[in-house]
Amino acid sequence: LSFEIMKSALKRVLDAGLTPVLAHVERYRIFQRDAGRLDEAVAMGCHAQINAESVLGSFTSPGRRLALELLKRGAVSVVASDMHNAERRRSRLGEAAEALSKRFPEDRVRAWFEETPRKILETPRAAG
Repeated sequence: LSFEIMKSALKRVLDAGLTPVLAHVERYRIFQRDAGRLDEAVAMGCHAQINAESVLGSFTSPGRRLALELLKRGAVSVVASDMHNAERRRSRLGEAAEALSKRFPEDRVRAWFEETPRKILETPRAAG
């Protein structure tokens, strides 16, 4: 997938009055190759989400390194779980929040885990 195709698709979604939330962006090869592209998507009006599990990954994990870089850059709106069901995976949100609170100001951690997700869910959808 080229970034130009992605930007075109995101623009169509934004033009429809919806706000895309790009999930687990630390896994996208397009952003692994050039994290500045995520900055462009965020500047367009998209939200970027990383997985709590990526924050807790090994220090050598490319996903973990990118997740932390994106957090430092201010490109991330939300840290969430990749827990599709409670039987196979457990939520590690508390562990991730605790780990990030040692590296970042408390207000930023609260925004990633609580405030921004709440705002996204409370934002009215476009009619149509």
